[in-house]
Amino acid sequence: MNPTISVIVPVYNAERDLHKCLDSIINQTYTQLEIILVDDGSPDNCGSICDDYAKKDDRIKVIHQKNKGVSCARNSGLNQAIGDYIGFVDSDDWIHEKMYETLITQALLNKSDLTSCVIQNSSDITKPLESENLRPIILDKKELLYNYFSFGFYIPRNLYSKKLIKDFKFDENIKFVEDMFFSINIVEKVDNGVFIEFPFYVYNDNNDLSLTRVKYNKNTFLSLDANIYIQRKVNKIFPNDIELHNFIKERIIGNCLYHLQNLCFKKNANLDQDGAMKRKSKQIYNDNFIFFKNPSAFKTVIRLLNISWLKYFYHFHISFRKQDL
Repeated sequence: MNPTISVIVPVYNAERDLHKCLDSIINQTYTQLEIILVDDGSPDNCGSICDDYAKKDDRIKVIHQKNKGVSCARNSGLNQAIGDYIGFVDSDDWIHEKMYETLITQALLNKSDLTSCVIQNSSDITKPLESENLRPIILDKKELLYNYFSFGFYIPRNLYSKKLIKDFKFDENIKFVEDMFFSINIVEKVDNGVFIEFPFYVYNDNNDLSLTRVKYNKNTFLSLDANIYIQRKVNKIFPNDIELHNFIKERIIGNCLYHLQNLCFKKNANLDQDGAMKRKSKQIYNDNFIFFKNPSAFKTVIRLLNISWLKYFYHFHISFRKQDL
């Protein structure tokens, strides 16, 4: 008998796109599915839509709960899941009809606890995608980590064995970039993975309510904590890999620059009234700064300036770039 895949769908405020999402799951060519819809206190008609689908397809289970966020919703689904493998789909996205057939096949053929694919933005799709003659790429632990850096830490592009993630939970106190924390924990535990370089998962970039599309806010700042967490894990997993350590430092420097620039904009002044976020970004920047063989003048200036002068430098830099365009 074929193994069962439990597909967990956190549902919140996705009434417009929920039908397309659920149709893409129930119409998968791989039919041995348990579909768990977690209505996370959605204020629209999502709860009723979930119940209607459950009446039509006995593979669907619906959980209704008070709104606690996507991490809690995913954990609720994990607590109920009985499948041999676990997948996640966000309620405003959709998937290729052969996604789970392909991922489970490669998981079984390669005896892998983790298979991954590519995510494609919905606005980039110009014609139907053909998924024939796909070749799996076997990744060791380090290659898997670089794959996450290249293609994203997004949970939904992965299929996990139940035994791999049975001891893992999403941190319900984290409201943004929770995928980064979860995925690096997976990298620490798994020995290898299988990658299919095909966009089976479609991210709906036409959803203005998505957390990844909202303007810069305090939740966005959590990406810095996530990158520091990844750095600590990488130093533990690969203690002697200097090349990888330097790669992570450059990544963190870039993330610090992103936050410093946004925090220096006048429109974001209310987010950091006491300056704590800027100070933290600058301190982490300085802790990771390396004078490379060919350091950019921009990075060096940021390294040397104190916090009070940063906003003036950014305003000057942005004005200079506009004149140069």
